[in-house]
Amino acid sequence: MRLQVRVYLAETFLNFLCVGIIILGCATPQISVNNIPIQGAVNHVMEPDNSSNTEINILIEKDFKGNLPDDIESITVYGPEGKLPITKDDFIYYPQYRAFWISIPGAPSIGTYTFTVTSGSISASATDTQTVLTKIPIPNTSTFSPADGRTLTCISPVFSWDAVAAEIPMFYRLEINDMQDNRVFASSYTQSMYSIRPPTDQLKAGATYRWRVRAVDGANWITLNNRSHSQWLHFSVGQIQSKCEYKYQIPTDTGDGWETSPLDEEGVNSAKIDELIKNILEDKFPNTHSVLLVKNGKLILEEYFYGYNRDDLQYLASATKSITSILVGISLDEDMLKNVDQGIYKLFPDYQGSDWIDKKYEITVRHLLSMTAGIEWDENRATTDPRHDYYAMRRGGDWIRYVFNKKLVAQPGQKFNYNGGLSALLGEIIRRTSGLDAEKFSEKYFFDPLGISHYRWLKYYDGSINTGGGLLLKSRDMAKIGQLMLNDGKYNGKQIVSEEWITESTDNYIVPKSSPMGSGYGYQWWRGETNINGQTIKTYF
Repeated sequence: MRLQVRVYLAETFLNFLCVGIIILGCATPQISVNNIPIQGAVNHVMEPDNSSNTEINILIEKDFKGNLPDDIESITVYGPEGKLPITKDDFIYYPQYRAFWISIPGAPSIGTYTFTVTSGSISASATDTQTVLTKIPIPNTSTFSPADGRTLTCISPVFSWDAVAAEIPMFYRLEINDMQDNRVFASSYTQSMYSIRPPTDQLKAGATYRWRVRAVDGANWITLNNRSHSQWLHFSVGQIQSKCEYKYQIPTDTGDGWETSPLDEEGVNSAKIDELIKNILEDKFPNTHSVLLVKNGKLILEEYFYGYNRDDLQYLASATKSITSILVGISLDEDMLKNVDQGIYKLFPDYQGSDWIDKKYEITVRHLLSMTAGIEWDENRATTDPRHDYYAMRRGGDWIRYVFNKKLVAQPGQKFNYNGGLSALLGEIIRRTSGLDAEKFSEKYFFDPLGISHYRWLKYYDGSINTGGGLLLKSRDMAKIGQLMLNDGKYNGKQIVSEEWITESTDNYIVPKSSPMGSGYGYQWWRGETNINGQTIKTYF
């Protein structure tokens, strides 16, 4: 059996996003671990010489606490035609990815594959189905930039290629390895863009690398069926790095609801935009993943940096709270939640035995929205500190009861204290008043009407939706939400959330001792002011 080595990146990268209308302040993500210990995938690979291989990938999740790979005693794979003649010893293991990988000559059979691993008395399985067998054309390296053998001097070089000619939607991934075949950079899969700028710290001056492009028929490594990849091309990085060139392009009309337009037609000074983008390319604003600019309801600027692209889900972290505020407004519009002055103890009669309920604290939905519940709560610590209340709440047990057992230390409504637990309770209130959890509620009443289909909600360990900081969206869809807010709750002429709620939720309800960029806090929205050319502009974000 001929074996070839290929590695998939097993880690999940959750990212921060800043877009023009809504500015996101993000915290380090914490994700509850899936109880299923393995993931597996099979796919058909067209090699540059037009031969076919079957690749099998098995990832061991982090909740497996044994030593890898030694404590995995066996790996068994069943295909549509029975057991495959391979064992654990035939797999290549890569510790940095917790991944077992094998490539078998020949195309896979159509049907379901089952992957089983054993460790002592523990056994775990995963399945994947090869639903269709298609030859994916090999990307044409003659269209690649940089070309083979080129020396790069730009601080943030762009890698680009032509799309392959195929009748099905195609997705692409850029891969860069060093000359020892170690992975230096791998982008996520992107469909609508064929150029990527890797992070500026990935390529070392004077070093030589090689790069290639994968072409696949799906964006998820488990569910894709067929893929191909180009030959490797080599490039070097110059000892002296120069400024990067930037050429403005009108954003692409992808059919996602955005009308696009050139900067000059909407009255925007392109020189200012050029200066901004060049500064980002020179790493003067690190961790900027994307910049989108909307004017007159049209998308006029869309740029991505450091390896990110249009199809990436960006981690909103605490900016999720503002989306949760919108969902609360919709629940009021739909007459599910009666009003924001409802007492919390009346909504949670099943939590007898906790301070909030037994003592009938006069805490209302309004107090949750404005972070003025008046309870003892501390998020001003390192996330690893056991006294950090938000992460302590999420570590185990009943998180709702954790919040409800916090003592009242101030009159509700009088004092601001940033509290992610209150935002989490808002999601539970949506569930109790609507009969839908926040994921299903947002899909029906918010995302579907906005034409947003690609998003993800993270969950707490008990399966409840993390409305305090667990939403991931694409940059274009975040801009849609910004436009919705500027349009007083309307999108494409349809009222998604009432104008009254937009006004009320973004009002200046409480003035914290300190706030970013500003002077106050509304309902899960920060308020502020900024001065531009002598003009004071009021903002919410």
